[in-house]
Amino acid sequence: MQQLQFIVMDFEDREQVDCLILSVFDFEGAKYIALAPEDEDDMVYIFEYIPTGETDGNLEGFEILDIEDDELYDRVVECFNNLPVADEADDEA
Repeated sequence: MQQLQFIVMDFEDREQVDCLILSVFDFEGAKYIALAPEDEDDMVYIFEYIPTGETDGNLEGFEILDIEDDELYDRVVECFNNLPVADEADDEA
């Protein structure tokens, strides 16, 4: 069984938010990360994900950047929505 990983996001207009890492995925030559805030249902945040090569405990170091281009953001969201969903039965096998 895969262990769930969380990170804490600091938003300019909000307090710190604990987020579950749903997926890190590739799209059009870049990496992106999908996060689900622990305190909000049906909300997913998607950011550009840039590994830094540094390590901090079990997590590889990384930077998270906003996706500024609205059209790119829409394509990344569509890609995320079409990713295969991991089945719990697959995790136990």
